[in-house]
Amino acid sequence: MTSPSAVEFGILHTLGNFGLVIMDSSYWQKAYSANVAAAVPGYLVGGIIYFGLPWCLGSVMGIGSLALQNFPSWPAYGRELSTAELNAGLILPYAGMAVAGKAGAVAVVIVVFMAVTSTMSAELIAVSSIISSDVYHTYLKRDASGKQIMFVSHLACIELIDDSSSDSVDFKEKAEAESPVNFEFSEDPLSPRIHTDQEEQYMRKMSLISGIAGAVSFVVVWIIWPFSMYGSRFIFQPMFFSGWLVVSVIWVFVGLLTIAQVNNT
Repeated sequence: MTSPSAVEFGILHTLGNFGLVIMDSSYWQKAYSANVAAAVPGYLVGGIIYFGLPWCLGSVMGIGSLALQNFPSWPAYGRELSTAELNAGLILPYAGMAVAGKAGAVAVVIVVFMAVTSTMSAELIAVSSIISSDVYHTYLKRDASGKQIMFVSHLACIELIDDSSSDSVDFKEKAEAESPVNFEFSEDPLSPRIHTDQEEQYMRKMSLISGIAGAVSFVVVWIIWPFSMYGSRFIFQPMFFSGWLVVSVIWVFVGLLTIAQVNNT
């Protein structure tokens, strides 16, 4: 826990993604299509679940690579990995190939492909929504029909794909949950929205909860946990590291079960 490069990466990653999440509408635009009562819990649970993915994947594949490099199935068997290989992130595909051969490499490619296409899909939805709803429907043609708005949305997707020289699958998702407050929205998206006192009180409550939860999670996950170990120059003992790996795997499986439960409700 004394790697200066890791600390630099963590700080840059945090600062960079902080601005990215604020400025990139693909991160928060789904909250508008979700039930208001499900938005805050959904984002909090999603963040907690996601935290276990890089933790588990990095820890398991990292320690696994150290063990697998002593076997002939390791692609770089007999030599140390070069700096170029490490910087290119080849630890994961090498470990996949060492465990399952070509099938392992294909599995890694599928994982990366799904991550990239998922991100691109969110970008497509964000850009198409801004152009079709915020620009076209609001300023250019206020009486546009649903088909016309969808047509402009599709054109925006095509233009974005052409500009980025990438392809993706467009999807829409809407979180459904029972709300303790009956939120009724106007059929006219351009008409002003007047919230009831009960709605205003509920939204202020959820804003307070989200602010406190975000501050607490940031302090614990990004300050207390890593920097206390870094400052004390903590050295992982075998028993502690075994527990570290077990907890990370359990975290991921609990997240998968949570997602499955939500999808079934």
